[in-house]
Amino acid sequence: MQWKRQHRKKKCADDLAAEIMELKAALQAAHDRETALKLTCENVKMRAVKKATMVLELKSDLKSVRNSERLLKASCAENDKRAKNQAARIRELVASLRAARESSSAFENAYKIEKARVAKDAIKID
Repeated sequence: MQWKRQHRKKKCADDLAAEIMELKAALQAAHDRETALKLTCENVKMRAVKKATMVLELKSDLKSVRNSERLLKASCAENDKRAKNQAARIRELVASLRAARESSSAFENAYKIEKARVAKDAIKID
């Protein structure tokens, strides 16, 4: 009888030891899952930080591009204004040159007429 009691106690102890081992294994598995989730969470956080940093860099680049675009537009407008002013000045100079040519031609014609008249008068005097 005592042998049966000892056998039952041993069986109970063995069952408890087996259950403890199962619980330890389950606890270890839960701990491993927790560690894996923490690592995954950290990876997700790191990726989120990298993406946020990239977004900030892209926003900064976009701002720089917009500023450059604004400066280029202003420069183009200034160049267009200068080009229009230069074109107007060139037209004025061309008109002035034409007027000078016409005036020169008129003086030349007047000179030739006066020279012919003087020559004609000189012939009459002789």
